[in-house]
Amino acid sequence: MWRRVAPLAIAVSLLAGALGIACQQEEAPAPPPAASTPAAREGQVTIRAIPTLKYDTKELRVPANTQVTILFINDDTGVPHDFAIWTKKDGKKIAGTELITGPARQSITVNLAPGQYYFNCTVHPTEMEGKVIAQ
Repeated sequence: MWRRVAPLAIAVSLLAGALGIACQQEEAPAPPPAASTPAAREGQVTIRAIPTLKYDTKELRVPANTQVTILFINDDTGVPHDFAIWTKKDGKKIAGTELITGPARQSITVNLAPGQYYFNCTVHPTEMEGKVIAQ
């Protein structure tokens, strides 16, 4: 009888050990969530124009009162786009890239006071827009 029970006991022991490891792994702390919006790192932030007349984000965060380079990458092949920052929607233009047809890239450098600003593509102003937050 022991010959029949021993393999079963070993299998149950291995299964219990495996379940114990799985429980320990579930209790490990989860990694911190990824940032939901691009933020300036080392004085540069990137925004992309992607197919279907969109930017890859609707919000950029930059440090206030600091010179920051914004790299605009147009990944929308064959389609012209630009990136412009305004004081507010229908406000005064602060800075912007030239119109570039993808694939292409261009950068601008800004130094913004604390606050919220509006950005868009001047070719597709209602489809491609968002906000820049300087803090």
